[in-house]
Amino acid sequence: MIKQKELSFSLQDLPVVPHYFINIVDGEGLIQLRTDLANNPKYIAFDTETTGLGPEAEIFGVSIAIGDDERIGRVKRCYWCNLPYVEDEISDGIKDIIRTLFKTDVGLIMHNSIFDIRMVRQTW
Repeated sequence: MIKQKELSFSLQDLPVVPHYFINIVDGEGLIQLRTDLANNPKYIAFDTETTGLGPEAEIFGVSIAIGDDERIGRVKRCYWCNLPYVEDEISDGIKDIIRTLFKTDVGLIMHNSIFDIRMVRQTW
């Protein structure tokens, strides 16, 4: 049996950290993402949303969080792009950004990296 440990603080005491979410639907959001990536972020978190798990699955959405602080969890901005609902130019720009994420020296955080990397290779 796992024994629960009492918290020495209340959840209401935790500081509120403002996050800025940008839904990339046009060139403006894509430019902002490229600008954030060019400003030497401390880390980048990346995740994919897919239509399934197998060889026929495709990526339909990506999220990218930019961290500008040494402390993990201090997010400057979060981006989301629902690929089927944006113009090809925006989708292609996102794909190019994703490909370059794997070639950067910036810390890359991924929850399920083996799956996400396989999906990037499989889809693009």
